[in-house]
Amino acid sequence: MLRIRNTYFVLIGTATYAFCQWLALLIVARSLGAVEVGQFGLALAVTAPLFMLFSLRLRYLYGADLASRFQPTDYIRVRIGSSGLATVLAIGIGIALFDSASWPLVLIAVAVFKFVESVSDVLLGVHHLTDRWDRVMHSQNAAGVAYAGAFAIGVFFFDSLVAACVLMVVFRCLTLLIDSRMFGRSRALQRSETTNSGARQSSVWSLAIAAAPLSIAGFFDSISTSMPRLAAARWCTAEDLGIFVAINYVGVAVVLAMNSIYYSRITAFASLYAAGSWRRLSLAVARLAGVSFFVAAAAVFMAVLIGDKAIGLVYGQGFVSGHRLLCWTLAGAGVTCVSLVGVVLLTAVGRYRAIGLVYLGYTIILSFALYVGGQSGDIESIAIAAFIAGFFQMLIVSVLVFRTLRWATPQVAGVV
Repeated sequence: MLRIRNTYFVLIGTATYAFCQWLALLIVARSLGAVEVGQFGLALAVTAPLFMLFSLRLRYLYGADLASRFQPTDYIRVRIGSSGLATVLAIGIGIALFDSASWPLVLIAVAVFKFVESVSDVLLGVHHLTDRWDRVMHSQNAAGVAYAGAFAIGVFFFDSLVAACVLMVVFRCLTLLIDSRMFGRSRALQRSETTNSGARQSSVWSLAIAAAPLSIAGFFDSISTSMPRLAAARWCTAEDLGIFVAINYVGVAVVLAMNSIYYSRITAFASLYAAGSWRRLSLAVARLAGVSFFVAAAAVFMAVLIGDKAIGLVYGQGFVSGHRLLCWTLAGAGVTCVSLVGVVLLTAVGRYRAIGLVYLGYTIILSFALYVGGQSGDIESIAIAAFIAGFFQMLIVSVLVFRTLRWATPQVAGVV
C-alpha cells in the first residue's frame, strides 16, 4: 500500500508540474505566437544541459545513499556552487551563440530560474529517504501553479515574454522558501546531523567526485533532449521552431512524468539489489518496462487518429501542420521511457559509468541522425532522427540491464 501511495504522490506532483509548464507554453502560443514559443524553448534548450551537468544528480544520489556517507548540507553546498557556475556559463554561451532583440533578457531570466529550481530540487532529496513523497508532491504542485501563474500575469497583463520570465523567477523564489521550511523540519535531517557522524565523509569534494560519472550521464541525457530543438533552430524557420517546441513538449512532458515515477522506485531497487532478491528485482523492472511500452503504443495510436484535431483545438490552426511531428514525438518518448526503466536500475546498483557510456553513445548517434535529417529543414525529419537514435539507446540499455541482473554481485547499494 505504501508503494502504491508513493507512486500516486509522484504521479500527481509530476503531472501537475508538467501540465502547468505546458499551460504556460500554451498561453505563449495562443497569445504571443510561434516565434515567442521558439525563443522560450531555445532558452530552455541552452540552459538545461548545463544545469544537468552541474547538478550532479544529487537529489537521486541522496535518495540512494542508504549508508549515509554524506551529510545533507554537503549535498546543498555542492548544488549551490555547481548551479551558480552553470548559470554564468549558460548566459555567456547563449548570448554568444544566438542573437535577437529580447533574447538576452529571456535567457538571463530562464538561467536564474533554473538556478533556483536546482536548489529546490536537491532539498527534496531528504524526502526520498523518509518516503515522504507527499511533501515532494506538494512542492511540485506549488511550483507548477507559480510557473503557470507567472506566465498568465506576464502575458495577459503585460503582453510580454520577458515580463513572464521575470515573474517566473520571482514566484519560484517564493516556492523555494516553502521547500526550505519542509527540509528543515525533516526528522531525517535532524537525525543525520547528530548520528553516525564518524561514518560519513563531510568533504564536498568527495561527494562531487563520487557524483561526477552520473552527472556526465545526465548531461548527455539533457543535451540529447535539447539537440532536436537546437537543430530546429539551426535549420528551420523561426515559426517552424515554435511549432516544433510546442509539439515536442508533449513528448518531453510524458518523459518527465514517467521519469519521476521511475525514480520513486530507486530506493526500492537499491534495497532489492543489496538483499540479492534477483527474481523480485527482475519482475519489478520487467513490469515497469512493459507498462511503459503499452502506454506509449496507445498514445501513438491516438495521435494518428485524432492528433490533428487535438493540435488545432489546443494550439490553434497555425500549429496543425505538426500532426505527423506529434506521432513521431510520442514514438520517440515511448522508447525513451522504456530505456529510463533500465537507467533507474543501473543508477540504483551504482553502475554510473555504464550510464555515462549509454548516454554518450546515444548523443553521438543522435548527432549524426540530426545532421543527416535536419539539413532538409523539415521538423518532421528531426523527430524521426530522434526516434531512431532513441531506439538504438533502448537496445543498448536492455543489454546492460540483462547483464546486470544475470551477473551482478550483491553489494550494499549507495553512493560509489
